[in-house]
Amino acid sequence: MPRPKDTQPETDVAVNSPLKPIPKNLQAVISGGVAMSGYLRSFRLNSGE
Repeated sequence: MPRPKDTQPETDVAVNSPLKPIPKNLQAVISGGVAMSGYLRSFRLNSGE
């Protein structure tokens, strides 16, 4: 039996409606993770490993 929308956790709502705008904090986490992985990658290259 499907739960009413107002009792769904935030994550379920986000997963079930992918066309919704991404929350700003989630965008920040994603872009921060991408930037950090790029920084670590270039750091490894620069240190010659």
